[in-house]
Amino acid sequence: MRDLEIRGAGNLLGTQQHGFIEEVGFDLYLKLLDEAVKELKGEEPKPSIDIKVETDVDLFLPNDYVSDSNQKVDIYQRLAQAENYEAVNDLELELIDRFGPLPEPAENLIRMAEIKILAVRAGIQKVIFKKGHLRLSYAAEIIPGKQKISVLAAQVPDPLEFSSGREFGIMVDFSDRDHGEWHISVKNILHNLIA
Repeated sequence: MRDLEIRGAGNLLGTQQHGFIEEVGFDLYLKLLDEAVKELKGEEPKPSIDIKVETDVDLFLPNDYVSDSNQKVDIYQRLAQAENYEAVNDLELELIDRFGPLPEPAENLIRMAEIKILAVRAGIQKVIFKKGHLRLSYAAEIIPGKQKISVLAAQVPDPLEFSSGREFGIMVDFSDRDHGEWHISVKNILHNLIA
């Protein structure tokens, strides 16, 4: 699979599929391709929650850090497919070993991969973090229990706001926090939603 993604394989990653990849996004395309391959092999694809992330934080591998585009594709794919902290941590250590200390956008990319893993465990389908404001939205059919919300409110020092309607949402204002520590606050909230 990795070789096909890096080198291309006719219609899979050729020009005929280019528009489809742009339309659904590379991460989702890789997931769909992986599910199709597993289905053809007779394996049971496991259900996955597609986490949507919107942020104004820079999340990328700078060219002066990883210059080879094939290596970048491989790293992005591995992060998108990481299902636990261990996989993310292994990749982070590999990046540091191969390319040196992580620049801020790459560090943010790694931290967001960890946040996505926690969000899946918590049943969150959308993470929005912009201008220091966090919004976590549950899938339409999921509403956290009163006890979970009470525990969250007791554990998180920041004022929480809640919204309901099509989806249940939790909002927190972190705008007064140090910008470099945003991921710690977000992960703390997600840990409390899992507990």
